[in-house]
Amino acid sequence: MTYKGIRNLAILVVVVFALVIGALVFVERVPEGEVAVVYTPSGGAQKVFEPGWHFVGLFEKTTKYPTRIQIIEDQVSVTTTDGKKVTMPVRYEMKVDGTEENIISIFKELGSQNIEQIQDGYLYQRLFRASRDVVSQYSVLDIYGTKTSEASAKITEKMADSAADLGFIVTDVTLGTPELDEETQQAIDA
Repeated sequence: MTYKGIRNLAILVVVVFALVIGALVFVERVPEGEVAVVYTPSGGAQKVFEPGWHFVGLFEKTTKYPTRIQIIEDQVSVTTTDGKKVTMPVRYEMKVDGTEENIISIFKELGSQNIEQIQDGYLYQRLFRASRDVVSQYSVLDIYGTKTSEASAKITEKMADSAADLGFIVTDVTLGTPELDEETQQAIDA
């Protein structure tokens, strides 16, 4: 191979390498079922990307939020009207209202937290408050049996109302079978 051929090959390798690095740094893919807020450390939220491929600036970053329903499973420990502490598995469905106004509002309120951090923090607090407020109106026997569906519906309503202010859509909160202390479990079984 001649000197000119080697030089052209080296230039081609450098150009391809630069294009690959540029694509990795300046292109953001937003998967179907998500939106992404674009922000800069100094300027805050700037715009929202819909699903697809988008160019981002050198100092721009993105945080993605789901616009499709996600099923979240958690646990809450609350007290019933008769003073018994129960720990219940809870399952609920959530998604983010994907309008640009709501996405930017969420980002301004919660910052660059990813959706898992929001679910573990912000949304869990709303779930806990709603569960505490509702379950405290029922006895342990009601929660353990006949009134579980009624309590679930009330928790869904309370949690949906408190999370909607920021643009989260919460549906179908389902309470699982409560875990009771040994003494209470024996009394129920008897």
